[in-house]
Amino acid sequence: LMVDKETPGGQSQEADVKKSSDIWSRTKSDSFLQKLSVKEKEAEAITLRKQRVQAFMDLKISSLVSTPTEDEMKKYYDANKSKFGDVPFEKVSDNIKNFLIQTQRDSKLKGWFEALRKKYRAQNYIAEKETVKK
Repeated sequence: LMVDKETPGGQSQEADVKKSSDIWSRTKSDSFLQKLSVKEKEAEAITLRKQRVQAFMDLKISSLVSTPTEDEMKKYYDANKSKFGDVPFEKVSDNIKNFLIQTQRDSKLKGWFEALRKKYRAQNYIAEKETVKK
């Protein structure tokens, strides 16, 4: 919900409305949603909101993440030679690049969520409950 509040727009696009035609047929077969007695319009609204939020998150995070330089990738390779064994840098450079991008993406996403959590004073009662049990 925090991300939904941050997501610009909020009005369904024509493509979203077309996608929603399949939503109800998938929702009708979902036993969890059947137990909740979710209505067709509710299912469409929830699904479209999730799609809109996911698209916004992807856009937001991709604008914060940069492609690692060759030097950054080599630095990671040199610092983690034991992981790569005798495999030359050229053979693992794409994997290293993807790993560094994903690590950067995860870090930015975590930071953004933390900022939103503070902004909206959100609490994760499930995590708090699990902490109390331990």
